[in-house]
Amino acid sequence: MLTPFTRLLSCSITSSLQPGVWLVGLAGVNTPEPPWSLTTFMDGIRLEEGTLLYFGYLCMIIGLCLFMGLFGFTQSVYSRDLTYRHWAFYLWSNFMLFLTALDFSFKLGLFGYDYRPWSSVVQFLVQFSYLLFISSFLELKLHYLTLYQSVRRLQWVILAGAFVTSVAVSMRGSLLMRKVVDGCDVFMFFTDLLILLLFVRIVKAGIPQTRLLIIGSLGALLMAVLAALVDQLNIRQVGLYPVDPLIIFSVGVLFELTFFSLALSQRTRLIQIENQRLQRDYTRQLEQDLAVRVATIHEQGRLIEEEQIQRLTNDFNQKIAETEMAALRSQMNPHFIFNCLNSIQFFTARNDTANASDYLAKFSRLIRLVLENSRSEHVTLANELETLQLYIDMEAMRFQQKVNSQIIIDDNIDTESIQIPPLLLQPFVENAIWHGLMHKSEGGMVTVHVTQPLPSRLQVEITDNGVGRAKAAEFKSKSATKNKSMGMKVTAERIALINQLYQTQTNVKIIDLTNAVGHPTGTKVFVDIPV
Repeated sequence: MLTPFTRLLSCSITSSLQPGVWLVGLAGVNTPEPPWSLTTFMDGIRLEEGTLLYFGYLCMIIGLCLFMGLFGFTQSVYSRDLTYRHWAFYLWSNFMLFLTALDFSFKLGLFGYDYRPWSSVVQFLVQFSYLLFISSFLELKLHYLTLYQSVRRLQWVILAGAFVTSVAVSMRGSLLMRKVVDGCDVFMFFTDLLILLLFVRIVKAGIPQTRLLIIGSLGALLMAVLAALVDQLNIRQVGLYPVDPLIIFSVGVLFELTFFSLALSQRTRLIQIENQRLQRDYTRQLEQDLAVRVATIHEQGRLIEEEQIQRLTNDFNQKIAETEMAALRSQMNPHFIFNCLNSIQFFTARNDTANASDYLAKFSRLIRLVLENSRSEHVTLANELETLQLYIDMEAMRFQQKVNSQIIIDDNIDTESIQIPPLLLQPFVENAIWHGLMHKSEGGMVTVHVTQPLPSRLQVEITDNGVGRAKAAEFKSKSATKNKSMGMKVTAERIALINQLYQTQTNVKIIDLTNAVGHPTGTKVFVDIPV
């Protein structure tokens, strides 16, 4: 920690053991070469009980700093936390400080003859490691960049002092070494003062987790001041109890190390709490995300299930519509064939073999087309018009050429590429012949006009010049009634199913034609087919 008096205190250790030696050291007078080494000291010297306790006390502090430093270094390797590594560096610096004090107090010869140069280097090391630990512990680089830069500059100053002192130590016994070592007292006091001012700035900054560091540092500072006062006033005993400046200083160091250890423990605990909080938050977030995903999956599953149900329903409805279409086509075909057989029966009854043979040839061709078309949902317009022309020809033969017909196709229409439902137009032509032309003695004309006003729409106009719908209703022909109840009804149902199945709009519009005075002149049927 802050050690403005450690240089003076290190020299004052010997005052209780060898009075006057530390003064000689400060004056720069050469002292005799130590007559023994650590081995001879441990083997042959006889220590008094108090001196032995003093020796054991210093060894205890040295061992404590050494092994706590090893623990801190191990912790840094395990946790990958540089703060523990810097803490170990600070503990080992204190280890070296007390080791030099032990060497000087008992003349162990661990650092050679001259103790003072090594003591100065170690004190610089303590200052540097203290700043390194404080900066890392408070995370100044991350949160307080200005303070961190100040600490870094002060560390460079301390390193410069340590480097100069180390160079001087290499010149053993030279006058330059003595002057440099003597000048270290003033330089170290200056750096201690800068550390104290920097510490005040850290306190004023209100940085979190500094309370235990403040207590430990202030305790060490107060004990160091007390030790210096005891040494300066040459107080060696209070009542019956002996007083030693190094003991007082070491108590301050132990106090500081204790509170620094507590601060590290508190920091570790806060990190664990923060990690646990982050883990809880992360777990909670995962649970929320999982709940959202589960809800999303359930919703998607529900939508997919509804979509599948809707698709199956649509497929089922389409199958039903297709089945109904097939059923209606199967109803249409027998109805049409029944009418053709009636015509053949008519020719046979009249013994008209020529017309019967011609009619049978047309009928066989027509029946082949009808059977082929009944298997398909759509046929080409050319196929439908061919079937329609054969039907009209057969009806004209039946009614002894009283039925004339005309099929007009616009030039822009490609009859081979356009497809429409099979036998869609035949019932309207049949209705025109049976309801309109059959009741006229002279017969009439059926005109089929095919146009394509739009690429997606096909229009067919079926016009007859028969008696009209109102007059046909008056005759109440048995065959007409039967035909109407079959062909037109089936066609209407087919058109409704086509619109439902293919989502189209096939429209049929019937117009009664009249002359200038209002007499009926026929019927026109508009069939609008999407293509």
